[in-house]
Amino acid sequence: MPVVELANNLADQPGGSEKNLSIGQKIAGVIVSPGETMAHITARPTFWFPVLLIALGQFILLLARFPLYMQTVREEVALALQQVEGLQLTEAAVEQYVNFGAYFGLAAAPVSSMISWMVITLGFFLLLKLFKGEGSFKQYLAVTGYAYIIMGLNILLTLVVSFFTGQLYLDASLAHVSRIIAPDLHGTYLYGIIRGIDLFTVWYFAVMGIGAAAVSKTSSGKVSLVTAILFIASVLISAVNYRYL
Repeated sequence: MPVVELANNLADQPGGSEKNLSIGQKIAGVIVSPGETMAHITARPTFWFPVLLIALGQFILLLARFPLYMQTVREEVALALQQVEGLQLTEAAVEQYVNFGAYFGLAAAPVSSMISWMVITLGFFLLLKLFKGEGSFKQYLAVTGYAYIIMGLNILLTLVVSFFTGQLYLDASLAHVSRIIAPDLHGTYLYGIIRGIDLFTVWYFAVMGIGAAAVSKTSSGKVSLVTAILFIASVLISAVNYRYL
């Protein structure tokens, strides 16, 4: 059954849905059957779990792997300083810069993640309203929030894999190819764009699109267009940070 039709059927039922999915069912459903799950979430929008996941997911990863995180920041700072001609800093100054960047990044992780969620959700809400889409902002928050389960899976895999690879970030992007055929791209904005086209990010936006379709009840073409616009914008903005990863 199409996700929009399923959402309509659930919304017409008393209480909004035939059953209230547990958190475990929602987590599993977003991964294996996002259409049906998003229809249920649309009928009964809640987002306390997404708030915790989005605010604490990346923070817990960085905290749990803090020595590796510090090493990663140190490498990123060294690469960034190499791009600045004529700049010479003492070892103590570099270490101070690294410490500031690491602790600031750790403290800012929950805030930046929450802001990113709000901005993306607002993008879906406003753009689909231009296409006469239905739904409340609360419903959009719920579906985009639960879609973050995909990124939560990425964070969990990153945590586990980091103990074997010694790398803080799980690279599921096209950057592997670019490092082989064009190693000089590393550190450039173009490399950041390539690095941002990541399997989990694509999956995340696809699930958000499914959720947005359930909420807005607009055509798949319109939802796909809005999802693509927001995905491209996200990649272009995040490229600034990804160019050194």
